[in-house]
Amino acid sequence: NEGAEYTLTYEDLTLGNRLISRTATFTNEGLNVDENWVISFESTSTTTFEKKDEIFTIVREFSGEREWLAGFETPEASDDIFLLSRNGSITVNDELKFAKTTIEPVLIDRSCKWPLSGIVEITKGGETMTIDYGTGECDNIALVTKDGESEEIELNAGKFRKGFERQHKHMKQNKGWW
Repeated sequence: NEGAEYTLTYEDLTLGNRLISRTATFTNEGLNVDENWVISFESTSTTTFEKKDEIFTIVREFSGEREWLAGFETPEASDDIFLLSRNGSITVNDELKFAKTTIEPVLIDRSCKWPLSGIVEITKGGETMTIDYGTGECDNIALVTKDGESEEIELNAGKFRKGFERQHKHMKQNKGWW
C-alpha cells in the first residue's frame, strides 16, 4: 500500500559479547514514473563490545531506496530484481571510518549471488575509491579505482587480483589499499 510505513526496533539485543540497538523505518513511496514500486528506508544501528580491554562503539547510519524492477508482487525472494541506492556512514568510537555514496544505483538480481551493475563511492580519511560492479553480468568481479589506478577485486573473497593487495583486514590497518 502506497504510504505504508513500518519501523523495526532492536533494544538491548545481545549477540555474544555485542550489544546491539537498531531502528529502521521503511516507507512504501508508491509507483514511480517508470511504474516501479519504490521503498525508502532510514536505519541507525549501534553496536558496542569490548576487545582487548578497549570498548568499541560502532554506529552505522544509512538511508536510501529500493526500486523494484521485478518480484515486488510475490512473496518469494528468488524472483526479486531491484535497484539499490544507499548512502551513509560508519563511525567507530566517534571517529568517522567510512562514508558510502551510491553514484549509480546497484542492480540486484536475487538469482545472482553478486551485484550486476552500479557504482558506489567509499571515502575514508579524505581518500576516495569507487567500486564499479560492471555492466550486468552475474560474475564475482568488481573494478575498484583509487587515485586514477584501477584493479579488479573478487567479491566473494574480498581479494584484489594484483597490485592493491591487502592481506590483513583490521579496523586499525593503515597499510594496503587505504
